[in-house]
Amino acid sequence: MSSFILLAAPEFLDKACADLTSQFEFTKRRHGLWIPDEILGFWVGTESDITQDRIHMPDSAQTPQSQRVFDARDVVGVDGLWRMLSLRNACPSRRALLETLVAGSSGTPSDQAARFTPVFPQSLPQDARRSEFSQLSALHPAEVQSPLLMHPMTGALSREPACSLAT
Repeated sequence: MSSFILLAAPEFLDKACADLTSQFEFTKRRHGLWIPDEILGFWVGTESDITQDRIHMPDSAQTPQSQRVFDARDVVGVDGLWRMLSLRNACPSRRALLETLVAGSSGTPSDQAARFTPVFPQSLPQDARRSEFSQLSALHPAEVQSPLLMHPMTGALSREPACSLAT
């Protein structure tokens, strides 16, 4: 199952990463070997997004209306700061998630900093990460910022070294 993290503001990214890493470590200690859901990315939403119990997001403009919903439900979060949302009825790509979030957003790139931070599994080859990051950046250059890496066994989140993204 895939997830994404909804942030109330860009300044909560580092706190959410630290909180999630702690949560994953706690869960692993308590339950033994545990691999977290794939986290596709972080998105800076609005205050109302953070307080909703459930979020329905249109899939894409090309999808028929009857099939245009990702069912995103809370998994864990810190009230008013961030929420991890599980995409229960879909396993979209980072691109599909980005397209959906941009299409459903009320803000524009000119009134906010980049709002999407992709997360790649640390085990994904560097060339594949670089290629996908380049595609996301080309698709919505004002919305995408440098990615994070997720350790495959612990779920620890860390920044991708900028030099590894150079082409």
